[in-house]
Amino acid sequence: MHNRITFSTAEIAIVNKVVSMSEELVSNHYKMSASEWLRPKYDVKTLVDLAPEEIVDGPFAQIVR
Repeated sequence: MHNRITFSTAEIAIVNKVVSMSEELVSNHYKMSASEWLRPKYDVKTLVDLAPEEIVDGPFAQIVR
């Protein structure tokens, strides 16, 4: 079994900020309205959010549709 390290509270705050910034950049680039972002079409999951069968080696985080 792998000894996996999870993100700290401070790192999760950074992830959340980066996700927000990314959404804004994509929205601006593709000229999307705010209402198009009301229902996120994906989840950003880190290790603590995954069920054991969802964990794979390699990625830092998984984007799940």
